[in-house]
Amino acid sequence: MPRNRTKAPGREPRWRDAPEGVNRVSGQLRKANGADLPAIEGLLGASALPVDGVRDNLVNFFVYENNAGALLGVVGMELYGKAGLLRSTVVVESARGQGIAAKLIDRAVAHAREKGCNALYLLTLDADRYFKRFGFSPIAREDAPPDIRSSAEFTTLCPDSAMPMKRRLGELS
Repeated sequence: MPRNRTKAPGREPRWRDAPEGVNRVSGQLRKANGADLPAIEGLLGASALPVDGVRDNLVNFFVYENNAGALLGVVGMELYGKAGLLRSTVVVESARGQGIAAKLIDRAVAHAREKGCNALYLLTLDADRYFKRFGFSPIAREDAPPDIRSSAEFTTLCPDSAMPMKRRLGELS
């Protein structure tokens, strides 16, 4: 994944310190469905994130939409046995800093656990500091499991300069 742009570099998200209801977008987090695909692909494309593989993995995608039904954020993953690959994490610029990305990531982590994953991996060019807040740590590419390393994200969609990260989800990761 070329970029995970969930916040501006060097800026702490406002939602972590804001009282409930302040600087928050009202909406809902839900599982993505086929009708969401064009909006998901549009949001990813606008953020220079790859859309390859989204259709095939849509069952493992989640969206956040406002009360009017407009898509504000998305997160997805690919499952490879006991390992998951977090991808396609993005929030529209006008809704950043309001906790949407955190909700999406937390839901993706919970989904990975529900599916029996022991670890979750990702690639990022510029959001490593952000993902560290969610328990992800940098790793060497060769430390990712073979199935993850052979994914399109690792082999063709993301540049070699993308940082791989891992979060343990269970005892056997």
